[in-house]
Amino acid sequence: MAQKTTRLAARRTPSVSELQNALEVLEAAKEAEERRAKRVRWTSEGIPGKAWQYLAHPPRGGMRDLYRHVLTPWYWGLPAAGAIGLQEAIVHANDLGGPGSLGVVAAGTVATANALPAWLRSKRGVKRHPHAAHWAALEPGHTRLAANVGAAGAVAAHAVGLAVGWTPDTAAALALASLAAFTTTASRYWQWHRHNTTVLNPKARRKSVGTAPVSSGADVDPAELVRRLTERWPAWVARNSGPLPGSTLTEIKATDYGATAILHLMPGSQEKATVEAAKGRIATALKLTPSAIAVEDIDPEDGQEPDASVLRLRVVSQAVSARPVPLDDGRPRVVREGKKLFVRLGRYIDGQGETRWMLYDGESAWGGFVAGKTGAGKTTILETLVIGALESGCTYVIYAKPRKGPSPRIAKYAHWTIDADSASRSALIDGVVRMMEVRGLINELNDTANFVATPEYPGVLVIIDEFHEAGAQIEAAGKGRLNRISSEIRAVGGGLVGASQGFGLERFMQDDVLRGNMTATNSVSMKLGATQSSIFKREMAMTVNPGDLPDPAKHQRNKGLAFSLLGRPIPFRGAWAPEDETDAIMAAAKAKAVGGLDAESEAALDAGSRGLFSQRHTQAARRKDKVRSMLAEIRGHAGLPGGAARAGAAAADRAAASEAGRPVPPTLPRQVVVDIAEARKAAAAKTEQPAVRSHAAEGVLEVLEKEGPTTTGALQKALDGREGCTRGTIDSALKSLSAEGVIAKADRSRKAPWKLI
Repeated sequence: MAQKTTRLAARRTPSVSELQNALEVLEAAKEAEERRAKRVRWTSEGIPGKAWQYLAHPPRGGMRDLYRHVLTPWYWGLPAAGAIGLQEAIVHANDLGGPGSLGVVAAGTVATANALPAWLRSKRGVKRHPHAAHWAALEPGHTRLAANVGAAGAVAAHAVGLAVGWTPDTAAALALASLAAFTTTASRYWQWHRHNTTVLNPKARRKSVGTAPVSSGADVDPAELVRRLTERWPAWVARNSGPLPGSTLTEIKATDYGATAILHLMPGSQEKATVEAAKGRIATALKLTPSAIAVEDIDPEDGQEPDASVLRLRVVSQAVSARPVPLDDGRPRVVREGKKLFVRLGRYIDGQGETRWMLYDGESAWGGFVAGKTGAGKTTILETLVIGALESGCTYVIYAKPRKGPSPRIAKYAHWTIDADSASRSALIDGVVRMMEVRGLINELNDTANFVATPEYPGVLVIIDEFHEAGAQIEAAGKGRLNRISSEIRAVGGGLVGASQGFGLERFMQDDVLRGNMTATNSVSMKLGATQSSIFKREMAMTVNPGDLPDPAKHQRNKGLAFSLLGRPIPFRGAWAPEDETDAIMAAAKAKAVGGLDAESEAALDAGSRGLFSQRHTQAARRKDKVRSMLAEIRGHAGLPGGAARAGAAAADRAAASEAGRPVPPTLPRQVVVDIAEARKAAAAKTEQPAVRSHAAEGVLEVLEKEGPTTTGALQKALDGREGCTRGTIDSALKSLSAEGVIAKADRSRKAPWKLI
């Protein structure tokens, strides 16, 4: 009740004096508003201010805005001429002429001419007049010259006025002389901008859609990139709703690859990761692709602390990034730096340095991994790597071919090429493991844990193309061997190199340790899908995303672009040459390559691979013969044994019939006539004929039938001493019986017992 009474008391009617005071306050506020409105008329909010705003700042998208790059000298020249005219009018009206006034005018104009270019280089000048500030940064000497010519014109006008006075004829003559000086001084600016600046007209672009192709603006020159940084960064990137609000650019310069600038972030609210995350939005603001933009830390000078809020921004023109990198540039692919050995893979798209692959670090060897979509250029990277390894003169190259799409040049010039079958691949891995063991013993004997490659004791580079496919076969034949190789081979001078379509665990047989070992130093990623590219960025702790690279399937210039873990966070383009030229370069590199391995390593490889190493040349010849036979069979009847003779006889008969005037029957395609009844009888006879098995196979079946599921060791022990039942024959019998479907493992484990089916 008391609270209700208080509220009612608070709503009492104001007194007459209180109302009078309120009216006086309102009247005073109204008068103040009228006075402010009068002042506003002479500011930028009033009619004169709006007129000046229209003259000095043309509406966006208008004719003067579109051609501001051409009209900029007039924007500065006409106000200067007006200032000179106003100066002389004031002098004449107030009779201020005299020798002293000439000195005052000279001092004032010269000071202004030197202060104006300096002001355009300041942050405020860049913000107020970005286009003029860009020219002042690009051509500081010409800017100072133009300003001093204007100062000289002001002094000359004042001197003429003092000497002869002002008449219409004198004013006209001086105006013509000033116009000639103005156009001469501005000619350098116009020469640059009339030919190197693209006029962007969104309205015209919209009208032309469907009638003519419109340039995307991707192939821009350095001057256009500088213009975009100067004008579009404050308008679109640094605005309050932009990707990097409050950020600024200084030292904007044109380079031979595009443009560069110093990026100043907002301390405490922005960092390098912020820029990387917003790169897509920055690219749209600058009308570029994300892969064309790169940010890097700036190394502080001696004695200074690093500033994380200051970065270097690089923008690369697509015309520059699309330049091919020649494989033969007159320099070796292999580079030595002290005890370290690198292979040059290509050049960064901004031309600032090369991408390298580390072969040896002076203490051990290094492998790596190359990933990319089909057609991105993985094979080209591998070929460049092999050329460098061969040129080193201390590296033995082993190449495990994929089932589809092998490099014929690597297969031809590698020291040892492995066929794409599971048995050969598994034998290779066993041989490499054995070689590692032998080399480890050599290190132990010499009391060392380091490796230095020499022609007498070379390193071994094992390249497995389509790693996911070959690795699955290798692991199925013996799990854990690839993991062991990736962990131990570096210390004994070996490098395991893989190539596939991504960095996911499915590419590494679900083995995270294997992936970590193979991608520790040399990791190259070309264009990848969204999932695989995010894995590369996350697992390699990279600030770049291979998914931002352009799709190689859409344009030829997009092939060969990649990111490298061992280098700068900017795309590089792999070195390339036509196939014939690449073949010649690799042949020349093979001539410099090491002839073979040391005796201990060769013996270990041969023993571990069960003789596959010593039979490598014979195996290659057999493969050639098998391919020829397969092609002959595919090509038709004339390619089969005896078919050529039959085809020749048939051709002779047709020729004889034609000469005798007899009708010549047409050549019919080859037909195979099969008697179905006879074929069924042969199949039945084959089925009824009992299979002839070896003594070992019979013994295995007997033991399994008598004792049930039995392990391989127990079978060997039970059949020990029986005729034809050695360890090797028992293993062969188990494989043949398993292939026939007579026996099988009890489960998926390698040590599981065998059982009858």
